[in-house]
Amino acid sequence: MKNELAIVFCVHSNPWLIMTTLISTLVQDYKNYDIYFIYQEGDGTDVMPQAYKEYYDLVKRHDVNVQLSDYDPRVAELCKISHSNIYHLYFENDQGLDSGAWYKFIKKKLWQK
Repeated sequence: MKNELAIVFCVHSNPWLIMTTLISTLVQDYKNYDIYFIYQEGDGTDVMPQAYKEYYDLVKRHDVNVQLSDYDPRVAELCKISHSNIYHLYFENDQGLDSGAWYKFIKKKLWQK
């Protein structure tokens, strides 16, 4: 981390959402911050496939899936910003939603710098 302030974006789907967020962030006058992009890759089924078997059976039967949206690789394309204060972290989606990604980020202790 190069600055005292970090802006952290947890991204996994909805490219339009990070696009509008980035535009509003980058047009600000204040620039003394680092940007971290946390990517939640995958749909979480690789972490504990047997644990989610019953859940996915219900999804198929009722045609409803209310969990985390599928990862959209276009978000990473939108976040390809090259600068010395931009960082990209990739985490496997473990069904912990955004709070799971935040926990992993905090556990890495990057914020302590």
